[in-house]
Amino acid sequence: MARTTKRYGNLVSLVLSSLLAVAPAIAVAEDEPAGESPGPARPTPPPGDVVAPTEAAEAASTPVTLPPLPPPAPPGKPLFDPKIGVGAWLRVGYRIQNPSEVEKLNDVFMDQLYLVLAARGQFTPWLKWQASLAANHYTAPGSVALDAELTYPNAGLQDLIIKFEPHDYFNVWAGKMILPIDRANLSGPWFTNYWLMRGAFPRTVAVSPPPYGIKAGPFGRQQGVTAWGQFGNGMFKYFAGAYELDQQSLDAHPMYAGRLVANFLDPEPGYYNESAYHGEKDIIAIGVGGQYQKGGSVLVIPAAAPELEVGDLKVVTADLLIDKKLGDHVLTLEASAYFTDDFQPVNRLYVVGVGYTSPPVGPGRISPAARFQRATVPEVYDPATMTGIREVGLDREFTQFDGYVQYLIKSNFAKIMVGGFWTKTRPRSAMANDPSIYARGIQIGLQLIAL
Repeated sequence: MARTTKRYGNLVSLVLSSLLAVAPAIAVAEDEPAGESPGPARPTPPPGDVVAPTEAAEAASTPVTLPPLPPPAPPGKPLFDPKIGVGAWLRVGYRIQNPSEVEKLNDVFMDQLYLVLAARGQFTPWLKWQASLAANHYTAPGSVALDAELTYPNAGLQDLIIKFEPHDYFNVWAGKMILPIDRANLSGPWFTNYWLMRGAFPRTVAVSPPPYGIKAGPFGRQQGVTAWGQFGNGMFKYFAGAYELDQQSLDAHPMYAGRLVANFLDPEPGYYNESAYHGEKDIIAIGVGGQYQKGGSVLVIPAAAPELEVGDLKVVTADLLIDKKLGDHVLTLEASAYFTDDFQPVNRLYVVGVGYTSPPVGPGRISPAARFQRATVPEVYDPATMTGIREVGLDREFTQFDGYVQYLIKSNFAKIMVGGFWTKTRPRSAMANDPSIYARGIQIGLQLIAL
């Protein structure tokens, strides 16, 4: 029995010794990459030696820090993404003046009640639209004291535009829109320091309603197509278009118009601009524009039997705006010039203005401004004598000063204006000593814009 136990003990010792001898080889084999032949066996360290950890063991024992997951990618712009926005524009004005005797300040009347309801939106990020309806206090055509907008019907379509805008560099607008010829027209009466548009003079004979300077339709608009673009987010802009495309006459010709404008401080992005930013931007901008239309210039010569003289429309404009912050103060300087053919009611118009905006006074700011305008009327030749005798009753020259003090609650978007104008009109008639005609008025106005 003791012999058997000794035999089994020797057998167990032999098995244990074999396993200890084979264990290092098994460990080496496990370290080898799968599919590769194992290298030479690593020697078994002598008993009692400290075994250095392998690179694999160090890597396995080092905590692993995973990078944070990236944020989810923003969803792409949908191809069809309809949006819509609405707004309202309001101007209410009173004038102290006698409408029949324009040099007297012994009457008062509402000279403007102008409401615009506007909507705009998009079908896709590159296909947009704009529309507006305008309603005006109606005054019969022929009034010598009022602005051009008041001689048109009292309600109607002002804008209707489809906008194809694939890129800043190139956009196309089609429909009824503001003519992009000069800064004043692109600002309209809404974004300027004056109640009256440039070239709006009281006149003694209502041959062609002002404002003078360019040829435009009601509210400074026309039907047509405009290609325009901007570089540097509005540092440089161009406009080119064809208008009066809705005429049905076979002998009607399109009117072509365009404009270039460069900004040297802050940009003016978009189609429109302002003529006074009241500190919202620093502007030094120079613009040039023009119009041409074959047979598009018509002069009415009033007489016992009125005559029409027709020529080609030719207009060249240039304008400068400096609107600069000086600490908490703002200085505005503007100048523009208009040169037209001799069949327009005014063939030369020069405009110079200066304005100032104060630091905050109460909830708003005070902004006085003054402007000088001078316009000349072309000669009309007597076809019989070929002399430059002006027909009786037609004005020959306009000189006008106007100035206003505005209280700006929110720049041009909410303001009250008080001011007035003084106009001298020199007629040219058969009587060489005809006296000049004077007009003056005091203006009070309120303007609100909610976009």
